[in-house]
Amino acid sequence: ACRLASEHFIICCASVSDKMSSRIAEALVSKTKHLKNVAIVGAGAAGLIMQWHLKQHNIRAVVYERHSHVSGIWKLTPDSPVYDNLVTNLPRQVMGYSEGFPFSSTLPSFITHAHVDAYLNDFALKNDLIRGIRFNCTVTGVTKCISVDGQSNWKVTCHDQAADCSFSEEFSAVVVCNGHFNCPVWPVINGLDQFTGEVLHSSAYKSPNEERFQGKRVLIVGAKSSATDIARELSAVAAAVHICDRNLLPSERYDPSVLGAGANRNLYYHPGINEVSSGRNEVSLGYCPPVELSVDVVVLCTGYEYEFRFLVQRHPGSASASADSTSNSASTSPSCGMQTGLITVQNRSVRSLYQHMYLNSDPTLAFVGLNHTVIPFALFYLQAAHIAAVYGGWDLQR
Repeated sequence: ACRLASEHFIICCASVSDKMSSRIAEALVSKTKHLKNVAIVGAGAAGLIMQWHLKQHNIRAVVYERHSHVSGIWKLTPDSPVYDNLVTNLPRQVMGYSEGFPFSSTLPSFITHAHVDAYLNDFALKNDLIRGIRFNCTVTGVTKCISVDGQSNWKVTCHDQAADCSFSEEFSAVVVCNGHFNCPVWPVINGLDQFTGEVLHSSAYKSPNEERFQGKRVLIVGAKSSATDIARELSAVAAAVHICDRNLLPSERYDPSVLGAGANRNLYYHPGINEVSSGRNEVSLGYCPPVELSVDVVVLCTGYEYEFRFLVQRHPGSASASADSTSNSASTSPSCGMQTGLITVQNRSVRSLYQHMYLNSDPTLAFVGLNHTVIPFALFYLQAAHIAAVYGGWDLQR
């Protein structure tokens, strides 16, 4: 599968090179001629393979990682979005970076977060990547600057958590590999702020053994991977678990006499939420007519938004970003803030980029891993290979 994905990517790149606008092609060639060093934001799965590829081209890379460890979200910590019993929804046979870096064949097909964490740590150690990573360093700013020798560089400003101080360094290019599972999306649901029970995002969920779920009526908002995982786990301890899927059509009347699914027959599927009754623990579900349902806990499995607070300076020559260019009419992420300047985030997608990787106005700023619904590690490998080849002087026109 990885080989087929690689071949497909190479074919697409060849096609892209043929059809690439002259402006972007010239920019990629001209603006990446004098690269001396590259900053990488993040030492998760995307950042590690980006570092490895740059190393193959003898390009000095410095990786800034805000945690004290590699592997990003795959290490189970209090602030990680992974939960105790998480198992991958892709088999290990396609989870590795490439055929050259497979997961151990002794592992089951569907592996735990601990297996993925171990894989990434092993990859970093075996390829001598740790020495190039600055741990406990949070990137707070990435801006254009002119160096003392007249070169156009990127100034990366970081906060060193251990020393409690900030510092800046200059680089020829920056690759952003900070993932997109750090900024929870809180949907706009009328009356939710007045709900008398408990509300949490799935990013805060760790285990069905938590006291707040025992014997309770739980409402899950969302119906994708984390929602179905969490619902299945909670059905073993909760009085009832109700999944609200906005994609379900309210074509039938609600029948409370129908037994639920799952081993305990207490797992129910419903259309989306209309609203939450103000000051009560009742929600209105989108049946015809609407149905009032009493619940104790609401778990929002509503995904994540991209977050690039450090890209705040307007780039010379870039288009202005209007106040609502980063808004999402369906959701809000109060903890993340809105992004303006170099890029535009709209409807959970990142605009202003060429092939989801290079900043249109300056390809010395690149991104790895922005795409959704992909085979992630293989995609990271291929995107990082392309970026490293371009930064290493690959001739796009040959």
